Amino acid sequence: MNPSVCLLFLLVSLSTTLHTATLSGIVTDGESGQPLPYVSVVLPELKRGDHTDLNGTYSIPKLLEGAWQVQVSSIGYLTRTDTLHIEQTLQHSVSLLPDPITMKSEIDLPMQSLKELVRGVRQRIHEDVFQPRYEELKTHRFGMRGTQTLYRGDSPKSGVRARIEFDGEGYYRNPGEIFQVITAYRSGNRLAGGFGMHPGAIVDIRKGSLGGKRFDVGPLPLSPNSDKNYRYRLVDTIQMGDIIVHRLSVMPKKKRKPGLEGYVWISGRDFSIVGYDLSLNRHTLQKLGIRELQTYQENALYFDKYWLPTNQTVRIRTIAGQLAEQTTTLSGYELNLTLADSLFAGPRLKMHAQATSRDTTYWKERSATLDADQAAEFRKLMQNDQLPEGWKRLMKE
Repeated sequence: MNPSVCLLFLLVSLSTTLHTATLSGIVTDGESGQPLPYVSVVLPELKRGDHTDLNGTYSIPKLLEGAWQVQVSSIGYLTRTDTLHIEQTLQHSVSLLPDPITMKSEIDLPMQSLKELVRGVRQRIHEDVFQPRYEELKTHRFGMRGTQTLYRGDSPKSGVRARIEFDGEGYYRNPGEIFQVITAYRSGNRLAGGFGMHPGAIVDIRKGSLGGKRFDVGPLPLSPNSDKNYRYRLVDTIQMGDIIVHRLSVMPKKKRKPGLEGYVWISGRDFSIVGYDLSLNRHTLQKLGIRELQTYQENALYFDKYWLPTNQTVRIRTIAGQLAEQTTTLSGYELNLTLADSLFAGPRLKMHAQATSRDTTYWKERSATLDADQAAEFRKLMQNDQLPEGWKRLMKE
């Protein structure tokens, strides 16, 4: 057979066999029937995964067809593993049963002192992106979806003055390199030159410029050598199934470089950051002429091993009485991929040429009403008596 014909035959064979599929479904509590949020749904062999949303639903697209193990797990519940033959679009809904051991109100679990927690986090943290370093997690890819909203007054009830929505994806590589690309972008009533926080999944409020005034708060809390600028206090400890989460208060020391203040949640299992709620301190706010600049991040447990970001919010409130918020949701992590060096060349944030050409149909499910829908689902979720109390307390705070 002619070599060129052989090559053509091989390419045709590959194109007809390497089909992709989508796995989706809903995860519920096996006793109450209520949907479960932030449940980890992963395919370990493919290193792919997702978390359920507030409605308990998940979707993992672009999977290779075939027989794969699917692992569904959540804090306080028994892990379920099924082997599925995935073709085209497969619905796989699961009910999880509470773990009779980890759901007990009191478990003999090791506790850490404040000194141990601070030392443990410092050994793991990334200075640039404020998340722990996982030595065995060399790379990952994630999807992101976000909004930027400028309100007419100092409250969301005042109405929306301008709004930006964006979808995209990001790539991360140790030790701290990150690249993001906006694949869909829509601007509604955007104010020329007066609105638009930098759209991106990682927001660093350590230093920057606001209203023409530059600021630098020094090292991030709990980063190496941060004890010269910050003081810490162990506020309380929350039990989430078989995981202990500690809440630390951080405050800048007097007569030191202005810094951040607020709270950081740390896993007692491996000193990973579970979340944080930090604001610029009063001195820096007065210098910038604003009332509030706050950043909040909530992480979720992937593959029962890695605490990775799922929700991030940045809020700016001005003395003039205006409120601006950016919210980013991250999902669909793919771990330890082979990423080319060229991917990280150039600016950390790029926008595809076709990003602004998405039609109305694409944005229909991403309208401003989603904020109200999520708030309603959150209220309903907090009324669920079957949800682990520690998990509830962490969300409330």
